[in-house]
Amino acid sequence: MGDLQNFNGAEAFFSHGTAKSLNTYAYMMTGKYLRAGDKPAVVFTHYMNGAWHYLNLPQEEVNLALAQIASSGANPWLALIRSSLDSQPDSHEPVKRIFGFMEEKKEYFTDCESIAEVGLLFSAHTNRNYLSRWEDIYVTAGSGKEEDLGVDTSAESIGSWSQRKKQCEDMLRSSYTGYFQALTRAHIQFDILLDQDLNTEKLSAYRTVVLPDAACLDYDAVLALREFVCHGGNLVCSFEAGLYDAEGDYSEELFELLGIETVDGAFPVVRGENYVRVATDYIGFKAGDLVERAEYALKVKAVQRAEAPAFFMAPLTGDYVPLKGVSSYPALIVNSYSKGNVVYFPEAVGHFYGVTGMPSAENRIAGMIKRLMPKSMLEVQAPKTVSVEAYRQSDKNRIILHLVNNTVDGRPATERLPVMDINISIRLDRSPKDVCTLRENKGMEWRMEGSRLEVRIPVIDLYEVVNVEL
Repeated sequence: MGDLQNFNGAEAFFSHGTAKSLNTYAYMMTGKYLRAGDKPAVVFTHYMNGAWHYLNLPQEEVNLALAQIASSGANPWLALIRSSLDSQPDSHEPVKRIFGFMEEKKEYFTDCESIAEVGLLFSAHTNRNYLSRWEDIYVTAGSGKEEDLGVDTSAESIGSWSQRKKQCEDMLRSSYTGYFQALTRAHIQFDILLDQDLNTEKLSAYRTVVLPDAACLDYDAVLALREFVCHGGNLVCSFEAGLYDAEGDYSEELFELLGIETVDGAFPVVRGENYVRVATDYIGFKAGDLVERAEYALKVKAVQRAEAPAFFMAPLTGDYVPLKGVSSYPALIVNSYSKGNVVYFPEAVGHFYGVTGMPSAENRIAGMIKRLMPKSMLEVQAPKTVSVEAYRQSDKNRIILHLVNNTVDGRPATERLPVMDINISIRLDRSPKDVCTLRENKGMEWRMEGSRLEVRIPVIDLYEVVNVEL
């Protein structure tokens, strides 16, 4: 509906005992998605304690929501049942502090452009029309829970079309969440892209484009991605990304770009006890290492010119059984194409991380992107729980950094741990006139080292904004 609206809005709020509560970055994710529509974005959240509407959430959960929304470039909108203040009169404090800061520093929140070098596709074509062609995918995997020396590897076939479609949508949603969290925790600056953004002009702003299991692409998008890579861009894909056209029909148009020769089908769906064997050293993994495999994976053969640094192990039929050796199917394809590079994971690695939080999946996603972009404009050394969003105000010659400390004790957040020694490096074409913090003001040091601005922030409690005047 974006073309028919003055602004884009959607809800993001905490509710006890739901899947929403598992995504710590849900508020930020919603804001960045809405901002992709190139219109003012509003994230609707609320103060209520889940379904207990006449009581309010813990203050730290509200702090988390408002700081993430503000940092994402969206506008926070808050619902409150006024009578809840009768029993919790101090619960308004987080809103007073953050809304007051945004009002006071309004000029630093308006007319901001992202400086991201990575684009992450959220594909509506895929959400509407994706239905995997592989029968082996349509299985409800066991929980993987271990009890009494046994592991739940039970599987049940999914027969109805509606259940199959729901499974594909759930897989896509988890993939988006997984990629979003992996990139955010790795401090990789990225924008969310929409289907209509896959054109030559829009893609030229990025060094790397990520297709997180985005299966359905129209023909013009395929051509634009091919041109993007030919001109030196990087492409990262996984699972069935680009293997269907916009209407959901199977397509091999992207095979050459991905370095795929054939797809022979899918591996049996098993949660747990299946692996990847590393063949050559890459992104911190050593030859011979064993890595956890996602439950959904394709049997793909690579073109001869492509590299295959890792291979799937042969499937296991039970738990605690001996390994069966390495299969002939690569678990990673790295394809040099014209002036660019393409990385393809034949497994649903984003979904795997989104569902399980598996560290090796996070490391593979973030590690490959960082390998493709060794000299990023912005580099951050900080705990993974610190999110960083960077913007440029061209008319004011400013760069503005929003840092949010998401180090909370659980959900709902009731306690937050401060983080120490944040180091940020920014590549600039000239020395800045001034660098300062705008919110917490707990001290900061900066200096120029060659062409890079080095900033050190000794401590962040919740939310800090750094202004660089050029």
